[in-house]
Amino acid sequence: MTELVLADSVTEISRVLDEHPAVLVEFGAVWCMPCRAFEPHFKRFAVKHPEIICVKVDVDVDPAVVSEYKIQSVPKVMLFLNGKYDRTLPPTARTVPKLEQELSL
Repeated sequence: MTELVLADSVTEISRVLDEHPAVLVEFGAVWCMPCRAFEPHFKRFAVKHPEIICVKVDVDVDPAVVSEYKIQSVPKVMLFLNGKYDRTLPPTARTVPKLEQELSL
């Protein structure tokens, strides 16, 4: 069973991206109500799909994360394949079935 990986710095995120072929990163914040609403869905997705590493990033911890990943609003969910940015998932992909549909799982 896979849980969410917590990574709050550019260095930590880069390490995870380098170590895993498929990584889904949710950039959020503690104060963000949509982020809080999405968290249980993201956790369930992580458990159901251990082949994709799910990373939770609090953008308020390290300001460099915001500039490095061009975060303008939260939550923002990005897919990385083989260490490279693939795409940003649309705001409608905030439940397990919608994430699965968006990722063609």
